[in-house]
Amino acid sequence: MLTTNAAPLSQMPSNKALREFKIEATTEQIALIQRYMSLLLAWNEKINITAIRDPLEMLYRHFCESMYAAVAVPLQGGRLADVGSGGGFPGLALKIIRPELQGFLIESNVKRLPFWQKWFANSHLPVRACW
Repeated sequence: MLTTNAAPLSQMPSNKALREFKIEATTEQIALIQRYMSLLLAWNEKINITAIRDPLEMLYRHFCESMYAAVAVPLQGGRLADVGSGGGFPGLALKIIRPELQGFLIESNVKRLPFWQKWFANSHLPVRACW
């Protein structure tokens, strides 16, 4: 089992960060962000998914900056393809904040496959992933 020294952030800093980016999120969406961050922090110890290891920096630089696209560009429905998904940014973050989008994540690095399989098995977000 994978463990992590860095714990995901509580709801309060997550809410604050999202508000700073003018991102409106439900309690369920914040819970998904926290679950995803927890899994990402744990798997980052085993394989290099993202260079960012600090939960607060991860929240701002990965989640909020990715989700800000939904504020800057009116994304209501449609399709989203994230080519070179890496750690799921911006594609998965946008799918969390705009669940109505049809999402496709495309990643060539198969070492991330177990990480993605674990996330998709537990997230219940309808996203297609291609390797």
